[in-house]
Formats: sequence, C-alpha cells, structure tokens
Amino acid sequence: MSLKASSSTFGALVAASVLATSLASSVAAETIPESPDPIRLGVADWSGQHITTYVAGFVLEDMGYNVEYVTTAILPSATALADGNLSA
Repeated sequence: MSLKASSSTFGALVAASVLATSLASSVAAETIPESPDPIRLGVADWSGQHITTYVAGFVLEDMGYNVEYVTTAILPSATALADGNLSA
C-alpha cells in the first residue's frame, strides 16, 4: 500500500470516528448505563487497534458508561475474553 493510500485511509477512518462519536453523543443524553461496573476494553500491541478501541471507548463514555483500558497482546486477550476478564 502506498503512503498516499494509507494517508487517505487514515483520514477516512478519522472522519468516520468523528461522525460516530457525534451521533452517539446525541443519543447519550437519553441513555442510562445498565451497570456501574467498568467495561474493560483490551488494547492490543499495534497502533491501528489502539485507534478503534479508544474511539469505541469514547463513544461508550459519552453514553455514560465507565470504561477501563487494559493493555494486552492478542493471545492473552483471547483468553481474557473467554474468561470474562475483558468485555471487548
């Protein structure tokens, strides 16, 4: 993939993230979290996954949920998901 293509892909991702966050924020005032327990999101060890995890976390926080970010690698995160130690 060329640098120009990856740059435009990143720009599209950022634009979609901003749109999703703004849409979720408009709904956030009407929603009440079902639990005070934090939603634990696994942050794997590559940058592309960091972006999507934090965007999802920001949307959940705007909706009133408590979010906890857990640094993990891909294989341990699969085990943590299976054991119920991570939400996503």
